Amino acid sequence: MTSNTFLGYDTGDTGLLPDGKYVVKIDEAQYKNTQKGGKMMYCRFVVVEGDKEGYEAEKRYNLHCSNFRVQRNDRAEFAQLLEAINVPNPQSESSICGVRLIIDVRTVADAFGTRNEPVSYAKYEFDQATGKDNFQQSDTRPWG
Repeated sequence: MTSNTFLGYDTGDTGLLPDGKYVVKIDEAQYKNTQKGGKMMYCRFVVVEGDKEGYEAEKRYNLHCSNFRVQRNDRAEFAQLLEAINVPNPQSESSICGVRLIIDVRTVADAFGTRNEPVSYAKYEFDQATGKDNFQQSDTRPWG
C-alpha cells in the first residue's frame, strides 16, 4: 500500500474493514420501501473504537417481502440486533441509533457493490469500576 504521510492518509485504503469484530454504534436507521414493494430496515454502523474508527458497515433487513425465506432470515437477524442493543420493541428508527454493540463483519460483493456487512451481533458491556469492556479482538487474520 502507498501512504502519503504529508497528507496524513493511506492512498491505497479501500475504505473497507478487514473481516473481524468491531465496536460500533448504529449511526443511521431508516424504515424504507424496497424496489419490489416490500419494507426494509436500513442500518449503518460506524466503528467507534480502535485503529479503524470511523469506518462503516451497512445492512438491509427485508422485514416484509415476497420471498418468505429471505423475510424469515432477515427478521431473525434483526431480532438478534435488537437483543444485542437491548431494545426489544423499538418505537422509531431513532430509538436504535447511537447504541454501542459488537458486530462481526464480512466483506460482501453483490449487485449493490462491494461493502462490509455484519453477520453477527453481541452486547457491548463496559464496566465503569474496572474501566474494561467485553470486547475481544478477532483471532483470525484479516486476509483469510
